Order: sequence, then structure tokens, then C-alpha cells
Amino acid sequence: MFTIRFPSENAQESFFADTDYQAVKTEFFDASVKSINIIAGYSKP
Repeated sequence: MFTIRFPSENAQESFFADTDYQAVKTEFFDASVKSINIIAGYSKP
């Protein structure tokens, strides 16, 4: 289990949409991880 925190929702969306991130995710993450579960999300006030 791990968590990841972004300073804003915009930063989160930009990170996950980045083509370099997508390439690494496809090569390593998708081949290694059977399933994911997002337990919760929150916005820091």
C-alpha cells in the first residue's frame, strides 16, 4: 500500500496525463500489478 499526494487536483491530473508517466506505467506498473483499489480521496482544506 502506498499513498501519493498532490498540491492540487490540477497537478494530479497533469501528472497522470503526462506521456512519460504513461509510458513508464505501461511498461512496469501494468505488467506487475494485478489490481488496484482506491480506498479514499480527499482535498486538503
